Amino acid sequence: FPSHDTSVLPIQVLSSNSDTTFIDENVKVNENSYCYEVRSANQCGINSIANTKSCSILLKGISSPLKHDINWTNYTYWQNGIRRYEIIRTEPFYAQLDSVLTSTNFKQEKYTDENWNYDNGVYDYKIRAIEGIGGNNAFSESNTIELIQSPIVNVPNAYTPNGDNINDLWKAVPVFVKDFNLKLYNRWGEKLWETNDKKEFFSNKFSDKFSENDITLNVLVYV
Repeated sequence: FPSHDTSVLPIQVLSSNSDTTFIDENVKVNENSYCYEVRSANQCGINSIANTKSCSILLKGISSPLKHDINWTNYTYWQNGIRRYEIIRTEPFYAQLDSVLTSTNFKQEKYTDENWNYDNGVYDYKIRAIEGIGGNNAFSESNTIELIQSPIVNVPNAYTPNGDNINDLWKAVPVFVKDFNLKLYNRWGEKLWETNDKKEFFSNKFSDKFSENDITLNVLVYV
């Protein structure tokens, strides 16, 4: 039953005392934290003392410019409590190891992520609870959520390629952009330069065919 629901309803009856595993597929793990309680009865129908209730970890998050705020429900199943929470961050479009961020604040289960790879705007998060000292080194994991940073592209409207080492190079500055194509045209619609590399600079000086005043920067950026 969802953690905000106080009712306790049997969802499965196991007739064999060798059954110790149950998989609940009738759940919405991204919307609710679910609590479970195991009860046993003898052949005379006498119930055992109620076991400790166990609740799943529900992770939610909000994406805002240059910031991801995540929060999760407390995990209170283990007798020895929580040793720590681990925040697992994955960049799904990049082949690299997950980032593991550790939280030891058990009174306020939340975290703000502002540490970015600016080439990537898609991040997956999940929470792993680690059992307290003296337990069995158990862990429990939350649902996984995806948070996306909106692409940001800053495009200068001028540069001065006069060799004084000040603004001699021109480039767009893309943040959280995955696919990129940039075209540079003059005012007559003739293409002067094109790149798919978001880190490439335009450094060509003007030829005799065009004067500096004839150049207009028209930029097409695909994100």
